[in-house]
Amino acid sequence: MAQLLPIYLDMLRIETPAGETPAGASQRGPAGAINSADQRVGGAPLGHPGAIWSQSHSLSNPFAALGLFGEDLAQSLQSTPSAQSRKEAHSSSAPALIDSHTILRVLWRSDSRIHEFTNNPQSELCQLLKHMMVYFPFGRDLVKTPNPKTSSIYQDMNSAVCELIALFIAAQSPANAPPAPSQVSGKLSKLRKDVQLWAQFNLDYILTQLGAGPLGPPRSTTPQKRRASAYPDDSSENRPASPLFEPKNFLAVLPAIWRLQKSLGPAESKALWEGLLTYYHAHNARSPAKHVALGYLARLFEIQTYTAASPTSALASGSSLGEFNVLPLASLEKWLLSLPKLLWELKTGHSTSSSTIVRVLTLALKRYTPHLSPGFSSQLQLTLVPFFYIEMPNRGAMFGPFVSLSGELQRAVVDLLHYCPDLEPRTLAALNVCLKEKSTVILADVYSYIHDSLGLPLAVEKPTSA
Repeated sequence: MAQLLPIYLDMLRIETPAGETPAGASQRGPAGAINSADQRVGGAPLGHPGAIWSQSHSLSNPFAALGLFGEDLAQSLQSTPSAQSRKEAHSSSAPALIDSHTILRVLWRSDSRIHEFTNNPQSELCQLLKHMMVYFPFGRDLVKTPNPKTSSIYQDMNSAVCELIALFIAAQSPANAPPAPSQVSGKLSKLRKDVQLWAQFNLDYILTQLGAGPLGPPRSTTPQKRRASAYPDDSSENRPASPLFEPKNFLAVLPAIWRLQKSLGPAESKALWEGLLTYYHAHNARSPAKHVALGYLARLFEIQTYTAASPTSALASGSSLGEFNVLPLASLEKWLLSLPKLLWELKTGHSTSSSTIVRVLTLALKRYTPHLSPGFSSQLQLTLVPFFYIEMPNRGAMFGPFVSLSGELQRAVVDLLHYCPDLEPRTLAALNVCLKEKSTVILADVYSYIHDSLGLPLAVEKPTSA
């Protein structure tokens, strides 16, 4: 199989319109395109129907590509039993199975209009998934604890199957499924039951790997001692047991999570949102997984806001917004109020994530204030105080990251305050101390922006450059 993989991938050459090249990928080599497509989650293509692979791309020879399914199915069935041996913690068949899944993902992602040629892709993939679901999630029956390398291989395999299931579920929607002859209606009925079962298995696996458990409440851990912080310790409430997804596997499974959230019902979509929050809270500010989760959650929030003419009224009524199910209001508000602490923890080391936080909070104040708790704005401002300036009994006066940020990000933070219905005295006082004690060219410019453009009250004179 390893020798055939380069030949298969070469047969699956992706063609693009003249002068167009996929971002982050060459025109040949879909294996590289897979990685680049996975990493694009969190960017603009996420909300597009062709988020996984643009619909402008097509297989150069769809009929030749379809011939790979039979060979791939045979190879997968041959590799899976030995890869799942109870006596072995590692098997040489596992890489071959990953190669098999890689080929299927390339085929399935390459052209969403392939059913115009034949229905074989869906039927062949259906047969493959029927056999794969017997062993899914891979590695669950191992007697020995797998070593890190083997565990990583199984997570790669499970991530691939998760995406295949999600893609197959999306393909069964009325908008994508081709018309079926009346004589196969019985088979379609059975297929729908199978798909529902696969979706549940897929959902339970993802939720478990996120640390939330299969449609259950998040698991909590005993609080650990932490160094002095300007914020109270919330580890007992927000930090669950260490999730099983490695950062790279979490990134790889995001396309499957996105498709499941669009394809499944409100209860499942809510469970995925809660699972993502569990995973998000389980990582500290220095973890790459934290930043990936933050970017994805922010995109969900923005998509919910902009996919309906009146997102606030839809949020209040609990209805759905466009193609996307509404995020639960209570947990959404709790997540928003946790962002100022992360903004403080990031300091000046992650400008992209800091900008994301400020953008999300500003959007929440602009569009959702009437439907959030009455004290949301006041509570948000108070949690922002350490970001500006705070006096702590055991550590004295502390300036927050605000004074060290770029002028653009400082103005964005001030814009956030501009959308608060009423300014909290403590927040305004902390901002005043920054302007008085940290006189820089940037803060002098921010002062003019606050005083002249926004008209916010300030108790200090305009600072001068140091």
